[in-house]
Amino acid sequence: MTASAPLNPFIPFLMGLYVALFGDSVARLLTALFSIFKKKGKKVLFHSVLSFCLASALLVFGIVNSQIVTPKYLNFSSSKLTHEYKIAFVADLHIGSAQPIEKAEETINRIIAEDPDFIFIGGDFVDELTSKEDIQKGLSFFKNCAKPVYFIYGNHEEVIMDSGEENLQNAIISSGINILDDEFLSLSGVFTVLGRADLSSPERKPIENLHTPDDDSFLLAIDHQPFSHKDNNELNYDLQLTAFGPYPCRAAVSPQPDL
Repeated sequence: MTASAPLNPFIPFLMGLYVALFGDSVARLLTALFSIFKKKGKKVLFHSVLSFCLASALLVFGIVNSQIVTPKYLNFSSSKLTHEYKIAFVADLHIGSAQPIEKAEETINRIIAEDPDFIFIGGDFVDELTSKEDIQKGLSFFKNCAKPVYFIYGNHEEVIMDSGEENLQNAIISSGINILDDEFLSLSGVFTVLGRADLSSPERKPIENLHTPDDDSFLLAIDHQPFSHKDNNELNYDLQLTAFGPYPCRAAVSPQPDL
């Protein structure tokens, strides 16, 4: 199961459109201030207000849409797996900024209620605007989970860590959550997970410095950003999970219809 907001494939486009509209509206408003006493002033002002309204509408849509968390169920099969596993993957909650702590608690409780074998937090669980109290509270919601939880840093957690803030890492560990930072971990003998350091991290290891396990276990790669899935494929992973969706290795994994 992956938890995500609607329109995920269009998020990069919407973000770019919002930045363009907002920048255009600011530029037009500044132009209007200089043109207000000219004949073209009213026309420029109209265009400025229109651009500003469109940017504001897109911003409101983004805020509302971020509160709608919709679970997505996917099935994948592989000859390497001798047992059926249920895993839950969640990313980009941005607790305290995009999502209030109450909504995050509801989302996490829904994930735990699914009774997955493993839970993977795929980055940007929090960001620079998340208070220390909300960080601690958000992580504490997983204490009621009887199954192992693994944390992969996203670009926003990397910013927090780069600022010298060690409380985030301590809070994750003290909550009983395992951090995977360019590390392989064997799970259940025939199932191996690789948690990649985020693409923005200067500590991220080059592909050639990562030593793939010698066994023939199923390899699940988790990387917050999807832009390196072709490089990661050099590790011959079977399935990669990112904040923007799953990337199965066609030769190793066969996707099944959504449930």
